[in-house]
Amino acid sequence: MARYQFSEDAIKDINKICDYLAKNNPRSASNLFDAIRQKCKLFGNFPNIGKSYAQIRPNLPKNCGLKPPLLRG
Repeated sequence: MARYQFSEDAIKDINKICDYLAKNNPRSASNLFDAIRQKCKLFGNFPNIGKSYAQIRPNLPKNCGLKPPLLRG
């Protein structure tokens, strides 16, 4: 299993976002945090997964399809 690591700034950002969401909807905050972790684990195991848009815009990261749980129907 490959490893992934968040920068300190990324950790702070994720924590701020989840804390903000948790004020009104703790479940959404938890779901978002879990979705981020799951996608990161997926990328750790399959680093070439995702759709490349390099032909449209070079150096653009691959689309991983992460959709925040609070936006799902």
